[in-house]
Amino acid sequence: MRGVWQGPPLMGLAVSGRSAPHLGARVQPVCAMSDAVFIEYLSSIGGTPGEVLRQPELMALLMPMLRADFRMVDDYQPPASPLGLQCPMIAFYGVDDPATPADRMAAWSAYGAEGFRLEALPGGHFFLEPERAAILARMGLAA
Repeated sequence: MRGVWQGPPLMGLAVSGRSAPHLGARVQPVCAMSDAVFIEYLSSIGGTPGEVLRQPELMALLMPMLRADFRMVDDYQPPASPLGLQCPMIAFYGVDDPATPADRMAAWSAYGAEGFRLEALPGGHFFLEPERAAILARMGLAA
């Protein structure tokens, strides 16, 4: 039966850094961007030091791996309807994240039947590490 969670009961689900799957692909798939535009995009979301982005030889080595990572996201085909998860959900996002703004993270609410929380944290797309303690606290876990 597609569209209904078939696994063991979940205690909860936390998501971050990715728009709800049913929203579909980005307007322009990242993996299809020209090298120059792709590097600008990587710079805009952070996570890759500028020193790395400015090294053509190093980027030539990293580009296939980075493009493959984005291709997995760009090519993902979500189920016809959101899964009916029977657990609470929390969606974290960075307030300065150009890749996954609040409205696209809020759409995860369609996947949780037992409560949904949208939590904003300082930072961009790679806010997880600097906000680790805050995330764990909001999830009710010790740091």
